[in-house]
Amino acid sequence: MIRPRSCHRTVTLQRGWTLTEILLVVTIVLVLLTLSFPAARRIRALVDRANCMANMRSLHAGLSVYLQDHNLVWPQEPNSDDDDEIEDWTWWYETLKPYDIPKKTWICPADRDGTENDNTDGAKLISSYAPTQFDDEPNSAYRWMTPWIIERGQNHGHQTGPNMVLPNGDVVEGIGIPIEEP
Repeated sequence: MIRPRSCHRTVTLQRGWTLTEILLVVTIVLVLLTLSFPAARRIRALVDRANCMANMRSLHAGLSVYLQDHNLVWPQEPNSDDDDEIEDWTWWYETLKPYDIPKKTWICPADRDGTENDNTDGAKLISSYAPTQFDDEPNSAYRWMTPWIIERGQNHGHQTGPNMVLPNGDVVEGIGIPIEEP
């Protein structure tokens, strides 16, 4: 007598992984991690540059409102000791503080010198950006498309020069001057 074959087969699953499967998964994960590190560095640089540009636009907005409140006359820094950089940045911070410009706005995210990134309320203020000094005549800040703020240093390695914010609010890349290493 011929027995009919059963339509249902019993399938047994093996539990666990073989050594080959584990090594293959680990190898694939390591290759993917190796490929992602350079991309993550580039993405971080782009994010830092975008945040730097946002900081500069915020400073521009604060200065624009200041100019409107002061008959288009640029903030006139009081005569101070030229060697006291902390006093200068504190004056600029205090001048724009009423226009909602916090201390962290004065620091480029790519500026990783150490002291600049510690702009907490109790810390000394040092800035990544240098405002231009204009005279006390109305409209001086709008003449000749002179940059209002220039980034100190070259914090974005792929650029040819520091970022600058123009009177119309555009943030542009400046012309870099190559510095020879000794």
